Amino acid sequence: MYLSRMVLNLKNKEALAEVSNIYELHRTIMSAFPSQSKGDPGRVLFRVEEGTESFGKVVLIQSQYKPDWNYLRVANDYLLREPETKEYNPVVSNGKIYRFRILGNPTVKKDGKRLALYNDDDQVKWISRKAESNGFTILDMVHTSKEGLKGKKPGQMEFITLHSVLFEGSIRVDDQEKFIDCLGKGIGSGKGFGFGLISIARL
Repeated sequence: MYLSRMVLNLKNKEALAEVSNIYELHRTIMSAFPSQSKGDPGRVLFRVEEGTESFGKVVLIQSQYKPDWNYLRVANDYLLREPETKEYNPVVSNGKIYRFRILGNPTVKKDGKRLALYNDDDQVKWISRKAESNGFTILDMVHTSKEGLKGKKPGQMEFITLHSVLFEGSIRVDDQEKFIDCLGKGIGSGKGFGFGLISIARL
């Protein structure tokens, strides 16, 4: 896998608009994967980080294949600097403890509809279920509801707003194969809107 980091220039109108329309940001990111023209861009996850960096907004991208940022169809001042990319081959072991961060879209399906979970207890139960099914245990955690991410696909009349919750804390890996697979595919729904990317670091 690969990890990339790009810093959007918030003085650029296009970049500023895409922060407010996460679907368009997703389309821009995907343009760096020319294999999508062949129908196989691979798994791509991303997360808009909190805060700013000298009038910039940091976006983290995790991808199955190496991106080619020369394919970005943006203005010259869209980015504050050239994107950075490095190989990412996480090595995890059963019983090891890691810090983690994930921007999640806690939801539940009911009567064929996906409903957001706004209650704190429901959000904790949601991430705990995801942990159990993906080979890890949450040891300690804080979770904070954030401003919903908005997006509008071409042809849509109105924006869709997806509820977002930032989960951070420490985890223990119980099943390394499941967990590595989870790192690659992400957690939960709304991945095309910047949800589901799991970042880890050793304590």
